[in-house]
Amino acid sequence: MLGLVPPPPTGGAMRTTPMRIEPKTFFANERTFLAWLHMAVTLGSVSAALLGFAAGAETDTAPESGGEAVSRHLVELIALILLPLAVCMCCYALYVFIWRAGNIAKKRAVHFDDRIGPLCLCGAVVVALVAITLLSLIDFFELLASVDSALPPPPPPPALAATVL
Repeated sequence: MLGLVPPPPTGGAMRTTPMRIEPKTFFANERTFLAWLHMAVTLGSVSAALLGFAAGAETDTAPESGGEAVSRHLVELIALILLPLAVCMCCYALYVFIWRAGNIAKKRAVHFDDRIGPLCLCGAVVVALVAITLLSLIDFFELLASVDSALPPPPPPPALAATVL
């Protein structure tokens, strides 16, 4: 009869001791939430500043300044790539904070870790930065091509005069 679990006491249910929630656990959850929000707010501030600068730029559509209009639209496009990413980061941070706080309040002794969410967000940030880099390079090469085509052709070299004495 070795290895058998003894029956519960005659009172019916087994006695359990209440789990105490450490303040350290609660504040660690809050600290993680604030760190995610800090990153999201920084990213959102950069994109909002880019949108503000693009809107404040002169909207000169003269043919000789064709490169400026393309660059302004590029800045707007970059800001519109980063802004939804910042909103997604805020939503993810709130979701994870509420999920962990619920598990802490229910006193579940589980490891509150999400391995997929941070990887997806980091992947999205990398994809956005690569897209921004490619768009910037394309804009730069178009600007170089427009400057080369707008320059007048170089003057012909002076004729060499052969003077023989």
